[in-house]
Amino acid sequence: MTVRVLLLATSALLVLALGGCQRDSDPALVSELDSLIVHLDSLEAAFAAIDPAEHQHMDSVFQGQVVALQQAFMDTLQQDTALLLGNYYRAMTKSQRRLLGEYGRVRTALDSSLKKVRDLRRDVDRGLIPLPDRRLYADQEKKIGEELDRQVTVLLNSHATVLRHWPDREAVEAILTARSDTLH
Repeated sequence: MTVRVLLLATSALLVLALGGCQRDSDPALVSELDSLIVHLDSLEAAFAAIDPAEHQHMDSVFQGQVVALQQAFMDTLQQDTALLLGNYYRAMTKSQRRLLGEYGRVRTALDSSLKKVRDLRRDVDRGLIPLPDRRLYADQEKKIGEELDRQVTVLLNSHATVLRHWPDREAVEAILTARSDTLH
């Protein structure tokens, strides 16, 4: 009987002690974190428009044209031909390379940041993080979000550049084919 009373008393003290450790929620910070979550969600939705498999295919086609393009650049070309080939080449070497090289890292960072901000929001709302640390963690996630915004914007611009020049591949291929026929 004494053991039971002791266990009940210990349990009650433990529940009270753990309940007493909770700190107050911070509604203003929760609202800030909600806004950050909405912003990161919108970045994620915009980023989802990029199909890495499509870009891999484009790059594969382009790699088959690289040698012929580089040979064409060694010759004197008419201005409109030089602009077409040059813009296509630049889009595929710079924008496409950037997109393919950075896509996976940015995708992972975006997913990770979104999870961290959601977890932070939940913990702040429940009052589980001490006050000075709340602001520090929120500010860190906000800076990460701003950098992700910049990175996603760069990759979306690269994506748009590649898509804008990709239809030129047929004209580029026709020029390269005509050049190879005259060389043989």
